[in-house]
Amino acid sequence: MMRPYPGKNGMTLEKRIYNYRLSRARRTVENVFGILANHWRLLRRPIIANVPNAIKMVQAIICLHNWLRKHDVERETQYVTQDVADRSVVDGDIEDGSWRNNVDDYRAFRNIRCTQARAHSLRAANIREEFCRYFNEEGEVGWQNIQIYK
Repeated sequence: MMRPYPGKNGMTLEKRIYNYRLSRARRTVENVFGILANHWRLLRRPIIANVPNAIKMVQAIICLHNWLRKHDVERETQYVTQDVADRSVVDGDIEDGSWRNNVDDYRAFRNIRCTQARAHSLRAANIREEFCRYFNEEGEVGWQNIQIYK
């Protein structure tokens, strides 16, 4: 699990870009899982199964989801409509998707409490620095700078 750089004041532009890109990646993962849970009840609560079976269940859901998405074009009623996922609006902000309206009903979406000290290891700090460098050099995308200055 990656952590953002703490604080807001005095943070370098590079660190702000890293935090923005990390936040955007987290939001993408939330969207994917939220859309899946919106359609597949099994994912709305903790899965009561041993780990190998739980893995197979999730893999089956993903295969079915992908198949349904692939065949959405041929169907009259879409499996996933445009309003379900979060989307960018004209000014670059993000509008919440409709799946977020049902999150309170999902017992599987619980906050995870910190289980150990908040300090991270030197190895984790080095990995974060590598990502920060990547996002600001070869992995840079044009829209990241627009969002940082908003």
